[in-house]
Amino acid sequence: MFTQDFVSFLWEFSVLGLAIGVIIGGAVNVLVQSIVAGIVTPILQLVVPSDALKNLSYTVHGVTFSFGPVINAFINFLIVAIIIFVTMKVFVFRGKKIKKKKLSPD
Repeated sequence: MFTQDFVSFLWEFSVLGLAIGVIIGGAVNVLVQSIVAGIVTPILQLVVPSDALKNLSYTVHGVTFSFGPVINAFINFLIVAIIIFVTMKVFVFRGKKIKKKKLSPD
């Protein structure tokens, strides 16, 4: 009984598809971090000196606000969002509409 319920749960909520999405998302994250560290950051360092961007901060009344890590995270976010947007556009423009299917263990 438990085994059947568990298998039914896996199929009904597409747990396998979710797990695959999480794994692929982790791989995309590593790829994006490599692109930012190897390409985007050196391009920015041509404009802004290398330590200035990494240590970019502002101090007010003894409280330091570090903007460097925030800028890096924002660049990572933008690249991931652009990759997802372009991927979805490619599927839509090619007529391959993504449809949600309910899988059954039959």
